[in-house]
Amino acid sequence: MKKGDIIIMPKETIAEGSTMSVGIVMRDPPADSRKVDVLWNDAEGVVYQEPRDWMQVIGHIDGWGLKYNMLNASEEFLHGIGVQSFSS
Repeated sequence: MKKGDIIIMPKETIAEGSTMSVGIVMRDPPADSRKVDVLWNDAEGVVYQEPRDWMQVIGHIDGWGLKYNMLNASEEFLHGIGVQSFSS
């Protein structure tokens, strides 16, 4: 898993009428890390640390035509555009 990967949580419990969550890995996790920083589509700007084993990569932002530099932005910049916090 690497920064910019688009991920899902295959065993996510989804309420009837809802859709599966999709997220973007926001930082390159250390090789020995069991968690990754994920910005979920429904997380209202909060980046969560999620167990790596629960995630499945379905693509990368480059392959989806998303050519912006948000993933290289500083936390200060991300806060300025509405990303509320990085969980710990």
